[in-house]
Amino acid sequence: MGRPTPYHETQIGWLFLSLMILTLLFVGWRESSQLIDQQEISTGLIIMSIIIFIICLLFYQLDTSITYRKIKLRYGIGLIKINPNIDELISVEITRIPWWYGLGIKITSKGWMYNIQGRDVVMLKYQKGASKESIMIGTAQPEELKKSLMENFELKENPVV
Repeated sequence: MGRPTPYHETQIGWLFLSLMILTLLFVGWRESSQLIDQQEISTGLIIMSIIIFIICLLFYQLDTSITYRKIKLRYGIGLIKINPNIDELISVEITRIPWWYGLGIKITSKGWMYNIQGRDVVMLKYQKGASKESIMIGTAQPEELKKSLMENFELKENPVV
């Protein structure tokens, strides 16, 4: 058998971007309503706009790439990268997270979660040195991601855990 097919998915965080734009519009409206008589732009509005722009650049998308025995997650323009060091993949399962888990990068009771939209995630349980760990990767294509992980880490369908 040859090398498995690489996997790549890019998800745009439309909800996140919408909320950031609405926040910026609200702050701008509040500032402009207070500055009706003045002709200058508030320093607070400029600072808030710059902060929101930087946050958007850092988190507007999630790129997931799987190649032979490597997982790469990248948020936004690529300053935030996650490359889990996996010695041995133990299991891969598709699951639906509760709504209160939300979006983003966070620790949950089931391990680290990396998600930018929706509630579908692929949960990986793996061996890292002497410890067992797990992560959840949000995806719009859970079946394809699971298949690629199983091929690229040479995992059988029903592993013994």
